[in-house]
Amino acid sequence: MIEDLALEPVGREFDLIAVRAYLESRETVVRDPIDPNRYLMASSPRTRLDGIAKRLENPAKIPYTLTTIVPTPTCILIGMRGTDPEPVRAFVQWLRDHQAIRILDQEFNDFTAEASENLDFVFGAPEGK
Repeated sequence: MIEDLALEPVGREFDLIAVRAYLESRETVVRDPIDPNRYLMASSPRTRLDGIAKRLENPAKIPYTLTTIVPTPTCILIGMRGTDPEPVRAFVQWLRDHQAIRILDQEFNDFTAEASENLDFVFGAPEGK
């Protein structure tokens, strides 16, 4: 599994209103209380609550149970630290369903072609598959 992703739009900028609406509609996602430009995603609502409590206790660190998502018009950065990639997979799939994107790793290697049929190359096969 690739741990850090950079998603780039193809042909037009990301619709940040739609991206934020998607993220804010998920029960496992919250805007970072320290940096409101960042979203924090967890594998479950309970993990999200625990992670936010730890974040508020120590604002200099983001708990490893939380994935970070920083959306901008030209790039969405994702730092995956949690053990469950499925919430992030669902977000990336939603994004791909709404516009063409490039999928890059932390070193900006392009894995768009490898992920063209499904996202298993990026996130690994879902459990039970």
